[in-house]
Amino acid sequence: MQRLELEVELRDLAHRILIERGSVWSVLSPIIDKDHPGLLVLGTHGRSALKKLVLGSVAEEVLRLAPCPVLTIGPKAAPPNSDVASFKSILFATDFGAASAKAFPYALFLAQDCRSKLILLHMVPPMAVTNTGPAAYGAAKYADENLTAWQSRMREESSRKLRELIPPDAKLATEPEYVIATDFTPGGILDAAATHQAELIVMGVNQTRSAHLAAHVPWAVISDVLCEATCPVLTVKS
Repeated sequence: MQRLELEVELRDLAHRILIERGSVWSVLSPIIDKDHPGLLVLGTHGRSALKKLVLGSVAEEVLRLAPCPVLTIGPKAAPPNSDVASFKSILFATDFGAASAKAFPYALFLAQDCRSKLILLHMVPPMAVTNTGPAAYGAAKYADENLTAWQSRMREESSRKLRELIPPDAKLATEPEYVIATDFTPGGILDAAATHQAELIVMGVNQTRSAHLAAHVPWAVISDVLCEATCPVLTVKS
């Protein structure tokens, strides 16, 4: 901590050095209650599925409990470029739920403040297969046409919802980009971030009855994104 305090970047910043003992959240919780920080910044090990199942994810438990946004830096995140003062592009991934609605103002504010390219992403879920109608009797062509029509409707609806997110008075430096994908959610988010060279991913995180239990679930969407993202991830709890 003494070496950290000697960093040049901290010299002109008001700061405090704290060293505490205990589990992360039990230590953080009273500090948050006292100081009301506007942002938490955490590094994460990016545990494998087996290790996460056994040991859990401290970062994921914190982001599900913290009352403020949490910026997480995963093991694959590239170090910041000291010559760049802001994010060139920001990817906002939404499922149009309550958590996403709460996270979007942060994505919009940062995009405006940093003059970033804003990419809005929605993953269209795969259509459920049912045993009704002609498709149930082996009419593959009917099923394909039905699926194509459904995907087209979903894309149009998703595109409309994404465009409606941007308020008329938004002061963005460039026109937002709207991306509709049908990939599995974690892979689709990571692929979109790579394709658009996103320097920040913004996501909402749904509340759960047990943040501790959720932090041990290896197949959660947020887990894959935190572990595999090559840029920081900003999460906002619903």
